[in-house]
Amino acid sequence: MTILSIEKISYLILLLLPLYLIKLPISDIGSINLLDVFLLFHLGVFIILIFFKKIKLVEIKGFFVNNFLAIFGLFLIILGLILSFLENQNPSNWADQLGIIKSFYLLPILFSSISAYLVKIEIIKKRRLISTVFFSSCLVAFIGFFYLIFNKLTFDSRLSAIFNSPNYLAMYLAVGMIIIWWIILFSQKINKNKKTVFQILFLLFFILLIFTKSAGAVTAVLICLGLLYLTKKSLIEKSEKILLLCLNFFIALNVFFMLLFCFILPGTLKKMSYSAFENRGSLDSRLVIYQVNGKILQDHFFWGIGAGNFQEVYLNYQQNFPPYPQWAVPHPHNLFLSFWLEAGASGLIGLILIFFQLSRNIKSSRLKKIDFIPSILIIYFLIHGLIDSTFWKNDLAIIFWLMVFLSFKFKNHKHSYFKK
Repeated sequence: MTILSIEKISYLILLLLPLYLIKLPISDIGSINLLDVFLLFHLGVFIILIFFKKIKLVEIKGFFVNNFLAIFGLFLIILGLILSFLENQNPSNWADQLGIIKSFYLLPILFSSISAYLVKIEIIKKRRLISTVFFSSCLVAFIGFFYLIFNKLTFDSRLSAIFNSPNYLAMYLAVGMIIIWWIILFSQKINKNKKTVFQILFLLFFILLIFTKSAGAVTAVLICLGLLYLTKKSLIEKSEKILLLCLNFFIALNVFFMLLFCFILPGTLKKMSYSAFENRGSLDSRLVIYQVNGKILQDHFFWGIGAGNFQEVYLNYQQNFPPYPQWAVPHPHNLFLSFWLEAGASGLIGLILIFFQLSRNIKSSRLKKIDFIPSILIIYFLIHGLIDSTFWKNDLAIIFWLMVFLSFKFKNHKHSYFKK
């Protein structure tokens, strides 16, 4: 087994992220998706390469020192998930709860941390890693194109392609659009003909995104595209300041929205004699969900409700509200609320610490052009995360955690630390 093997496996996993849709049965316990099998294999290969000293663990102490807040935040998230699971044990779905923890947190975090480490010790190229994410989104886009031309839409005329929700497709397309836009603006290695191809591809992505009818994704993408354009037009020092300002702004906005939706909005709407249950729009359905979220948090403020329990708990609490046809609600529709409800107050604090560390890293580092992509994608997750749980899917969880770890700070080194 060689160094080349783990590099190829890393690229293959990112290219075929939608493999989580394929389930493999495991006796009577349940099933495991094919993507998780690849992730476990990737972890096994990494351990074997370390055992046989093909890869040397270096700069680990410096990594922990440079990213202490983020590492402590990850610890709080995992601790919160475990404690919330123990506090909210449900014999009927304990396997599903553990499956969510495994597929949305543990395996994506392990894969992303290993991949980022391999980038830093020059076994994997950051540009190739991000390019593979782009090619994966292109693959999904071409599949979505055929769904569109053959009019394979949902009952409400939205495009979802291979996914079970148009919003999930929109998030996947959004990642690809942002990378394409970066290539058009910043890449100096493409000629005029290739640039035209990327512009056509960008147009295809945009058309598909419009047909998903995901207002949150469209809004977040447009803001991120404008932000990239600003970084292109400004000096590099100003670009870093722009990214830092936007990251901090949208972190603060997420916290504000979380508090607004759950603790301020319900009382305000009541005073205004407004009832979301009398209307049937997308905004009204969100208001219903956030009001229920607020009620859930009143009873589960510290421990949360556990990973994968939201839909069941939501239905139990929704009975306390006037009838509303919003039954299939798998997540809280807010990034920060998702961590709070699934991992308790510990998980929420952990997430805030991670973003705070990323902000400090941007402030203290000199970003290269390729580093703009992880930063912009994190900002996208924050913007769209105001009204959706943007990591609450196997493939999106990997992209989310990968961008987080690629933004971590490593001690600079002058040579590669692996056996050739």
